[in-house]
Amino acid sequence: MLNYGTLNTPSFRDIHVRADGAVEVVGSAYDPVAGVTRAVRLHMSPKTLTSDVDSLSMAQGGTQTLSLEVGPDYAGKFYLIVGSLSGTTPGTPVDAVTLPLNMDNYLLFSLNQANSSYYQTTLGPLSVQGQASAQLVLPPNALPSLIGTTLHHAGLVLDVSAGVQAVLATNAVPLTLMP
Repeated sequence: MLNYGTLNTPSFRDIHVRADGAVEVVGSAYDPVAGVTRAVRLHMSPKTLTSDVDSLSMAQGGTQTLSLEVGPDYAGKFYLIVGSLSGTTPGTPVDAVTLPLNMDNYLLFSLNQANSSYYQTTLGPLSVQGQASAQLVLPPNALPSLIGTTLHHAGLVLDVSAGVQAVLATNAVPLTLMP
């Protein structure tokens, strides 16, 4: 494995930003340990929404904690986290952004239940660092017909200074409902 800390004088030749926000940078750098110039490829994926677990037991219930981190440029703006049962593609246009969740009854339910006992702190202001944390709480033995289903949750950043306007949509994170 190449230790990028030993490379000198990087020279980057190309940068590509994909539709999902991922960034790839390619180029070369001199490796003084080996005495050669090596190809360098950097891949960075924006992860504005992450979760602590990707599955929960329907029998036992549990909590998925979602961490939102969008940066200080969004400090003080509001966030909203919602979910979908029907996937992430093509998504739902909201103002100038596309929320990577398909519109369905679960999305409407999660919207209507924001900040409830099931969707805790899923709506509120972002911190000065542009961060927030939310919890999705699944009670034991709730809706056994959903066993094997994967829910997806994503967030919107909302500017409320001149009306409510979505200014950023996060990535979607999965939650599989196990027996």
